[in-house]
Amino acid sequence: MALPPSPPPEAYKPAPFKRLVTTHETAPKTGTPQEGYHEMSGQTEWQQITPDAHFSLIYTTSEGKPEMSQNSDVANHEALLDSGKLSLTHAGEDGAGSVCRAVEFAPRKSTLAGNGTESQPYMHRTQSLDYGIVVKGQIELLLPDQPPRLMNVGDVAVQRGTNHAWRNASTCEPARMIFVLLASEKVMFEGRQLGEALPDQAGRTKEVFQAKRA
Repeated sequence: MALPPSPPPEAYKPAPFKRLVTTHETAPKTGTPQEGYHEMSGQTEWQQITPDAHFSLIYTTSEGKPEMSQNSDVANHEALLDSGKLSLTHAGEDGAGSVCRAVEFAPRKSTLAGNGTESQPYMHRTQSLDYGIVVKGQIELLLPDQPPRLMNVGDVAVQRGTNHAWRNASTCEPARMIFVLLASEKVMFEGRQLGEALPDQAGRTKEVFQAKRA
């Protein structure tokens, strides 16, 4: 399957934010365990996925109960990035896993095409249970055949395997959400399996969903 064309040159670039990752280390003076910050702490990177949305990967896990001893979970996270297999969601060998990422939605006026029309919201379904928290601006949650639902800063959406899209409610101000996506079983409804639906831009996995080590 051929990859769809890349988004046009960026007209909007989100401001960076800080990621702090804690760890355990040995105190240099006493040789006893102490808390500290892992070297991956620092500024995150943004990647454009559609004309109106940028992704910034925060962290992943590959187990239902992550093993943090000896920084095993950090090693798994870095191995996943190196493998090139990270998509919108992630499930490890035991079928469990999580992805935490930030998504910045550009002001809608900055995503107008040359003919003045808006880009269409990306309607998709993932095999995951997602928590979506608005941390900046206003977001509309779109479901097929349902009116848009407006979300303000502090509002939370629990996305349970439904077909959906997100849209910035403002033409002037950016909006940002933090998502935690938990791998799930496939949804069955009235005897029908509702599988993942990731059309169009989701085919650009290696270009878009990956994140280089900080």
